[in-house]
Amino acid sequence: MDKTLQKAPFFKRLLALMLDWMFIVIIIFTCVIPMSFLLKVDEYSEKFDQYYSEYEKKYGVDFDLTEEQFNAMTEEELKLYEEAYNALTSDEEANKAHDTLFKRMLGSIELAILAGYLVMDVLFPLMLKNGQTLGKRVFGLAVRRANGEPTNMITILSRTVVGKFTVETAIPALVICSVLMGSLNLFGVLYVVAILVANIVLLIKKNKVLHDILANTMVVAVPAPTSRAKKEEPSFAHKAKIATAKIEPRQ
Repeated sequence: MDKTLQKAPFFKRLLALMLDWMFIVIIIFTCVIPMSFLLKVDEYSEKFDQYYSEYEKKYGVDFDLTEEQFNAMTEEELKLYEEAYNALTSDEEANKAHDTLFKRMLGSIELAILAGYLVMDVLFPLMLKNGQTLGKRVFGLAVRRANGEPTNMITILSRTVVGKFTVETAIPALVICSVLMGSLNLFGVLYVVAILVANIVLLIKKNKVLHDILANTMVVAVPAPTSRAKKEEPSFAHKAKIATAKIEPRQ
């Protein structure tokens, strides 16, 4: 291992990550619409809306109520609303359409995030040929293998696709969305908490995060490139010493 390499300072690594994520978010918003089109999100949204409208017409209710409108409902209107809602949620086909819509929406978002990771954490390091993303280049950092050697394609892909995307992003995002949708999964929640705790502990103790451990990499500080040092002009005393040494002794 190159002993001149030093692990990246925490705050520089944090700033580099924040800068990278600014660009990743731009890529995500750029890609999410094409991904939604690819997964036919609009088609399944319309299909679910049909079930939605069908039960609204059947029971003469409006599911899209504000909080004020809901609180202003009479007892009879509230009872009818609950019957319509229970009928909708009990419809297997409607539930199937809802679940499919949810999975495809989540899939389009996760594919857009994957595209952002691939551009920022795979394409740029390969182009720059120094294990650097844009953020790491700005702050003088780079990704190296644990033995100090430069990363290769396999290392970069395992660090990004397996570590960053699958383990640290895709699975936690699925769990969080499931919780928000009312489908609480204790195992999933414990998984997200474990990922957060593991990254915090690793970062404090080893200056690494989980995807570094999985890919056997580390983030190091890269010395700034320096130009060839100019030859220093000899001092006056040094010149005098040289001149004296060249004087031949008198016979």
